Amino acid sequence: GPDILIIVPSKAQVYCEFLKSYDCYNFNFIEQLSSINLFKNTKILDSTNYFIEAAQKKILSNKFIFFKDDTHLNEEGLGVFSEFILENLN
Repeated sequence: GPDILIIVPSKAQVYCEFLKSYDCYNFNFIEQLSSINLFKNTKILDSTNYFIEAAQKKILSNKFIFFKDDTHLNEEGLGVFSEFILENLN
């Protein structure tokens, strides 16, 4: 299996507090994925909370981490992802 797996949240998960019809329930992906044999010896990192906190800070200066008209990370979001990777890799 892979050495490392990074869970990246969806746009809806990051901005769920602004979505009326979205259930903000947080799934425990680490627990679910570690139970799969393929990921038995894989380091699994969940970046969900990191992305949510970064998005909350950036929105104060009217910056978003996803493109407004689609679900992909924009330049700000890729910066956040890079910071997460650098902070979590030994």
